[in-house]
Amino acid sequence: MAEQVESLRSTGNLTGAERGTLAEALLAVATPSGPERVIQVLDWLLAPVKSRWYSVETGAVLPLVANLTTPEAFMAQEQQQQQLSNVHWDLFHDVQLLERCMRRCLPGSSAQAAQKVVQEAPGEQQQQQQQSVCLILEHVEWAILLATEMHRLVRQIYTPGLQSQMVSSNLAESLQPSWEEYAASLKPGKLKEFALEQAENQNATQLKVVSVRDWLRVLRDASLNIINLVLLHASEMTYSNPSIAGKMQTVIATDLEAQRDDQVRTMVLLFVRPVLSRCPAQFRQIWFQALVAPILPDLCRRVEAGWTIAGANKATLSTPGTTTNEALDTSSDVSTYATLVAEAYSERTLREISRELGSILELIVAPDGTLGRRTKSASTSDTEKDAVAGGKHLIDWMCSQSDVQVAQIAIQAGTLALKIDDLETVSKAILFCRGLVAAASAQDPRIGEGLAESCGGEIVLAAVAALSKSLNSSLQAELLSLIYEVLTKHARTTQSVPHAMLCIPGITESVLMNTLEEMSKCRSEKKATGLVKNLLLSIPGEELKILATGDNKKTISAIQIPTNSKRRQSDGGHASEPVKSSWTENEVHAGFQLFQ
Repeated sequence: MAEQVESLRSTGNLTGAERGTLAEALLAVATPSGPERVIQVLDWLLAPVKSRWYSVETGAVLPLVANLTTPEAFMAQEQQQQQLSNVHWDLFHDVQLLERCMRRCLPGSSAQAAQKVVQEAPGEQQQQQQQSVCLILEHVEWAILLATEMHRLVRQIYTPGLQSQMVSSNLAESLQPSWEEYAASLKPGKLKEFALEQAENQNATQLKVVSVRDWLRVLRDASLNIINLVLLHASEMTYSNPSIAGKMQTVIATDLEAQRDDQVRTMVLLFVRPVLSRCPAQFRQIWFQALVAPILPDLCRRVEAGWTIAGANKATLSTPGTTTNEALDTSSDVSTYATLVAEAYSERTLREISRELGSILELIVAPDGTLGRRTKSASTSDTEKDAVAGGKHLIDWMCSQSDVQVAQIAIQAGTLALKIDDLETVSKAILFCRGLVAAASAQDPRIGEGLAESCGGEIVLAAVAALSKSLNSSLQAELLSLIYEVLTKHARTTQSVPHAMLCIPGITESVLMNTLEEMSKCRSEKKATGLVKNLLLSIPGEELKILATGDNKKTISAIQIPTNSKRRQSDGGHASEPVKSSWTENEVHAGFQLFQ
């Protein structure tokens, strides 16, 4: 049956989707016969794919793959019919087949569950041994090489040089999100109807643009899924291999700046986060260095630039308070609709990559979800409690970095995320900043004494800025607790923390010292946190009056996106400005002495 399926495909009597469905059916039929038969069927199905795109003699992907991924190749065939060549579609469907086969026979999947039921009789030991068999072992090497090469070639298309060639080939639109993707990010209304109408028109009139876009998207996303699936199938072999980690770092870093925000977000979602969350503890430093080091600075750059632009756009609105629907009512221009659709998609993407940044920070500080929890082996001493409460993971990660700037960027990312107008991002940033405070309190000789000096003041000001936004009203207790931790642990041992507090209008040195003295006498953390709240309520102006009133109607998120969450705010207000201070970044970082 496998040979007949391949024969029908090669003669054009079977579509790629039909072949994939039949392949999954064959694997389902083979599953009850045990892993040996599944391995055999996989070889029947994937051997033709391997021979078409991989050279066993050279141990490398065939040059044909690179030849297909060029602007010239997209325009070389059947220009009149506006279609890609048959060879393009062969690669397209072969990649999908490889991904579907790997996903079908995943360890712990329904296929493995069926195998477990059939093999209960031989005994538990034999059953566990058979379940640990890597079904794709013979395909690991070439699958990784093919996936990494495809991902590199697709990314290369988005670099400035090749982008200009795509423009000259009238294929520039294929490098932008599809109208279907735009429509998916919109609430029901005129904009969504416009996007869906544009999608139908483009599908009918610009087949080459649609084909190239779909081809690039499938190869890009499928390549990430294949690598992720290989790590699932052969985790013991791959996670322990530093050379594979190095290859994955290259996959992430190559032409990263040229990629769109939504593409970077997809990479984090499909590959970076799953791999890091499953990484065994003994290999954590290798993989966290390989995957986080290249992506973290890029995410910070994108998030900071995006929210800066969003704030500037909001501040310069010609008619504040005008809604999108009102703007559409006054204009029927197609370009106006297209601009508003693109802006809505960009805003949604900005919020999504902001949350991905928060997720990366959360994984750094609590990779196994133990932040703030006591373990059986934990001592009762304050220093060891701090080490257990997220600080140990953070210190280990910092010390595993070959470049100290990556650790500095992580600190800046944590305080940046606290200031973002997104509740989910802020909640994750609080966890990370708690880990920073714990790490600075752990007295670990590997990082010296400079961490508290470097990050303490920044955390305080960022947390106060977050408290000034009604969007974060549900996180007031966590933010106040974070400020309390910084003050109690580092206000008397650093210069940056009291300096930051005194830069806030209305807080004098005597008031701060009195508050610290009263906090030291409190046996209840709740009462001490209340003192912090009272201290902040003494600040003049309206920014922090929300602490007393609990009013959540005065401010809104800077960006509105469609969501079913109850966190969505009304359209009637404006986000508060972050608290201003007179201290400089150089002053904050003057005490930074990591890796002394």
